[in-house]
Amino acid sequence: MLILLSAVYFIFRPFFNVCDGIFLNYTWKSEMLIQSKINAGKRYRDVFVGIDVFGRGCFGGGGFNTCEVG
Repeated sequence: MLILLSAVYFIFRPFFNVCDGIFLNYTWKSEMLIQSKINAGKRYRDVFVGIDVFGRGCFGGGGFNTCEVG
């Protein structure tokens, strides 16, 4: 089963603890990134997030506005 995560949720913490890192889906919101950093604790740099350059419902709208995500 594949579960696409847009944040590091506390319930999935046991899985996060035994992996080298996690790549989140591109449908995250700013609040989800803040919560992911909190939930990841000292390993917040092991959380990677995707961006959708086509801007399908994402922050910045994609395309030439993708730089707004960074």
